Amino acid sequence: MKKLFILIIFFSTIYFASAQTKQSFHNQIIFAKYLLKNNMAEDCITLLQNEINSSNYSIEQKDSIYNFLGHAYYNNNIYDSAAICFSSVSPSIQSFNESIFLSAYSFTLLKNYYRGIEQLKKIDTINLKSKECRNLQLLGIYLLSRDTSNFSRVSKSFTYSYNDINEQEKKIIQLNNDLKKIRPKSGFLAGIMSAVVPGLGKLYAGKTGQGVSSFIPVTLMGLCTFEAYKKAGVSNPRFILTAGLFSIFYIGNIWGSILSVSVSRNEKNDEINNQILFNLRIPLQKFISIYQ
Repeated sequence: MKKLFILIIFFSTIYFASAQTKQSFHNQIIFAKYLLKNNMAEDCITLLQNEINSSNYSIEQKDSIYNFLGHAYYNNNIYDSAAICFSSVSPSIQSFNESIFLSAYSFTLLKNYYRGIEQLKKIDTINLKSKECRNLQLLGIYLLSRDTSNFSRVSKSFTYSYNDINEQEKKIIQLNNDLKKIRPKSGFLAGIMSAVVPGLGKLYAGKTGQGVSSFIPVTLMGLCTFEAYKKAGVSNPRFILTAGLFSIFYIGNIWGSILSVSVSRNEKNDEINNQILFNLRIPLQKFISIYQ
């Protein structure tokens, strides 16, 4: 009888301790949601960082904390920590695919494309829609890294069967076509053109406004230099001053034209890259909105 009483006390203690842990976990998650919804991501991060070190929680509960912590970092634009937290979630949690998608996107924002691809390989592709969404994310990463062979391979797998992502699929394909239309331009040629006609190299690079603004001061300074030469000769201080200023403007115009080619190319690439990231984010927005 005494042994039976001890066993009852023992199992009751375990039961109540487990129930208390579950209640504590539930309360902390509710409070974390409240902090996120009220734009208090930093406070949410502090709360969850303390909870993740607790030994009282089960693996599934810790996975949930990692998932919430990932969202808190993500909302605070701390993408490296967000990527690590999302990738720490195990397959035991129901929102595993969600965490992996967001982990891959966070790595992509950090330009760590290899890690992003590795995360996407973990996605359960039994669900055909998850597979299609994964392929969309992969295609975006391949386009960002200008991996044309893998881009061509994955793009053939699109079925365009899902209304909430088929627009993004079409847009990624279009952005790839836009990249192909960007013709490589020569900085050397731009410099030569501006040496002949000031500002012409910038027009060639697509910087029309800068080309005009280069032509006017260089031309005016050249006319002033020529006038000083005609009136006073090469030994006159006025000519020496204006000739020196003209040389600075003229050489600056040539060098600026050379640089404008690479600047223009980078701007076009950055614009397309931003559009790629935007179209990759849209299908993931439903995951993010849960915590906002």
